[in-house]
Amino acid sequence: MIGRLALLIALVGVWITAAVLGGVPARATFPGENGKIAFTRGTADGQPEIYVMDSDGSNMENVTNNPAADIAAAWSPDGERIAFSSDRGESLDVYVMDADGENVTRLTDEPALDCCAAWSPDGSKIAFHSDRDGDLDVYVMDAGGANVVNLSDNPAFDGYPDWSPDGSLIAFSTDRNDGHEDIYLMNADGSDQRELAGEPDSETGPVWSPDGTRIVYARSFGDQYEVYVMNADGTDVINLTRTNVSDGNAVWAPDGTRLLFDTSQASGETSSDLATMLPDGSDVTVLTQSSASEYNGDWQPRIEGAAEGGGSAGWWIAAGAAAVVAALAGFVVLRLRRS
Repeated sequence: MIGRLALLIALVGVWITAAVLGGVPARATFPGENGKIAFTRGTADGQPEIYVMDSDGSNMENVTNNPAADIAAAWSPDGERIAFSSDRGESLDVYVMDADGENVTRLTDEPALDCCAAWSPDGSKIAFHSDRDGDLDVYVMDAGGANVVNLSDNPAFDGYPDWSPDGSLIAFSTDRNDGHEDIYLMNADGSDQRELAGEPDSETGPVWSPDGTRIVYARSFGDQYEVYVMNADGTDVINLTRTNVSDGNAVWAPDGTRLLFDTSQASGETSSDLATMLPDGSDVTVLTQSSASEYNGDWQPRIEGAAEGGGSAGWWIAAGAAAVVAALAGFVVLRLRRS
């Protein structure tokens, strides 16, 4: 199983291997109606591209269509933009584009590895990881690429950040304790870094549920990864996938009814497909099954009124209403991931 920096190198080099084994984590699910799914797909020229498809797997469209490697798509909270990483420059950098692939803008421009963007809940900032200071750390920048700050600032591997729904915390992976990855939390300003989950196996790629009550992640068992979920305080750990192949990179549907994840169940580890399942791990439905690999899916939140100019303000109104309804109903959802 590819891990940490080797995985990132594989994503821009031997990307098929990374696809089969799980790739890089997709990012936070934001509440709303279920829109399209953005994901990475292998192409005939040997380079991965960002595709978009309907939530049932139909109507695939290549939205990057570039000879470079384009990976790790992450929808903005308003569902109107996609952040992604690409090596179309001289290094792997973070870019952003409209949902249809237009208006591509480069946000980072360093001779370094910048990957795996995660939008803040209000859309004003983007967290990512970078080795620009010599080791991989979690950074944050304005959504336009300015004001880059090293948040984790530790000589160990720190990566795969994800914001809590209220924007106050960031979960991330680190190997600072004993060489295998554990899940840590820190405040959004980088302070109070503390361990949340640490087992003899590696735990990686934490992702918050839309209601903030759960964190999904991947745990390794030798060469195989499984999707796990736990409460946001680290309790009630549950294995959602119990198969003989690697499963991971799970994300919530914005309405919380299903989970999207990578799996090689259909191919027997020869390629990766995207599938959905219920939040308890049942009712697995494969969405993509082809000779190519599809992986790292992220589900678009569709907010009523945002397309007509609601933007981030519209998202906050809808998200606030959704949070109230969820609290009153005792609505509990899950969201996971795997690397």
